[in-house]
Amino acid sequence: MGKIGNWLAIKTEEDREFVLTELIYHLVENSQFREVHRFLTDFEFMQAKIEAVGIQALIEDYQQVEHLETDETLRLLQRTFELSAHVLNKDTNQLASQLWGRLLLYENNPQIQQLLQQAKRCQTSPWLRPTAPNLTPPGGALIRTLVGHDALVSAIAITPDGLKIVSGSDDKTIKVWDLATGKELLTLSGHEDGITALAISPDGSKLVSGSEDKTIKIWDLTTGKELLTLSGHDNLVSAVAISPDGLKVVSGSWDKTIKVWDLGTGKQLLILSGHNSWVRAVAISPDGLKVVSGSWDKTIKVWDLASGKQLLTLSGHDYQLEPVAISPDGLKVVSGSWDKTIKVWDLATGEELLTLNGHSSFVKLVAITPDGSKLISGSEDKTIKVWDLATGEELLTLNGHSSFVKLVAITPDGSKLISGSSDKTIKVWDLASGKQLLTLSGHDNLVSAVAISPDGSKLVSGSSDNAIKLWDLATGEELLTLNGHSSFVKLVAITPNGLTIVSASSDRTVKLWDLKTGQEIISLIGDSAFSCCAISPDNQTIVAGDSYGMLHFLRIEGLDVNGVD
Repeated sequence: MGKIGNWLAIKTEEDREFVLTELIYHLVENSQFREVHRFLTDFEFMQAKIEAVGIQALIEDYQQVEHLETDETLRLLQRTFELSAHVLNKDTNQLASQLWGRLLLYENNPQIQQLLQQAKRCQTSPWLRPTAPNLTPPGGALIRTLVGHDALVSAIAITPDGLKIVSGSDDKTIKVWDLATGKELLTLSGHEDGITALAISPDGSKLVSGSEDKTIKIWDLTTGKELLTLSGHDNLVSAVAISPDGLKVVSGSWDKTIKVWDLGTGKQLLILSGHNSWVRAVAISPDGLKVVSGSWDKTIKVWDLASGKQLLTLSGHDYQLEPVAISPDGLKVVSGSWDKTIKVWDLATGEELLTLNGHSSFVKLVAITPDGSKLISGSEDKTIKVWDLATGEELLTLNGHSSFVKLVAITPDGSKLISGSSDKTIKVWDLASGKQLLTLSGHDNLVSAVAISPDGSKLVSGSSDNAIKLWDLATGEELLTLNGHSSFVKLVAITPNGLTIVSASSDRTVKLWDLKTGQEIISLIGDSAFSCCAISPDNQTIVAGDSYGMLHFLRIEGLDVNGVD
């Protein structure tokens, strides 16, 4: 037993618990940093503390000294305990295994290696000692994992102040967590079936939950008290929203209706009926005057929130709708369909202004130029068409792809169109003349995503070949190929400052890359398939729920409006 172990052993149980709780605080207050470091790098102290007062108390010891001294070893240990908290909360005997699994790779840190050897000596009961790093190491994107739900996490919301996370699950419960510590603050029980939707009031005081049990519940987010149960739907509640003034709740259901409720009294104010199939989504306009609902009946409906009057139904297609787009001035809606047509609608009146015929197969995508003058459509007939949005005149047909057009993007100045196709190529077109300026060849499979830099000079493409490529839009030169994903790339984006590429892949990772060098900056890794996610208001933390009922905190460090540090 070492000196610290001897010192702890001679205390009574009462004194020992007091010391374990208060010691680091008093040492920090008296600027005894050498002693602080000695205790916080000692295995016996760590083991005794988590057994007596829990892992969060030990994490808070490290937080006390973080702002007082720069110490890489203490920072690594704090991050290690944050990552291991969900394990050590259940079994304190896992401390040695967790330290070895996460810290073994730090071979050049003698203090860490000394701690690992001490842990090995002190571990008297049988344990599994990794011979190589086998757990997520500290210092990466993953901050901690919250365990508490017994089934899939189905919904996540973050309070407006960014301090709390609310999660709903198929285990019929809602949990409220402290974002800083990961502590479970509340468990809200009352629903008789899985949670399907969550919304938090603008002032952060109330939570609204929808469930497969056909009810909506309103909760006090401070106390966890169930304030109201709103009953009236005849099928599961699929969506909920709260008005900007915090006075009304709107719910959508598989019973084909939308209901409007008084958030204070729970009184049902309106029933919005008109859809012929499940209502899948509801939203309230920023001015709080209109409700927009989307349904599997192939229509979008717009409603007056005060009266419940149906203002618009956008219908007319003969087959299911695929893409929709709204003009920059908010006056028109464009929809594409499997009936091979594009329709333009007046958002104020619901009038069908135009039907654009010309494609010989499904319309897969639509887009509108930044100035609102032109409409772009892409189809399985391998063509792209450019239309005059005011008149519906077909201005151009762009032929060149040898397979269906998967996606299009328009440069910020509206001068160029970029298309990606399952023929493995990206094409750059002059939107005024329809001339094909460039063909970017290099991917070995379908081009699944493209993004244009804010200055319009560069293009990023993602593909089913698992690669991301950066291109010069003026010359067509391939500048970089970014390899790192182990499965197809589903999404690419460029940050507003034009310095960072973001990619998402079916390999369960999100990666951030330096656009100039192609260097991988951060990889956010999930242990299992994510079922939902939310991002904190400061854009620095992603919270993702997975199919095993766990929440994962993913921190984006070193990225701000000025670029990557």
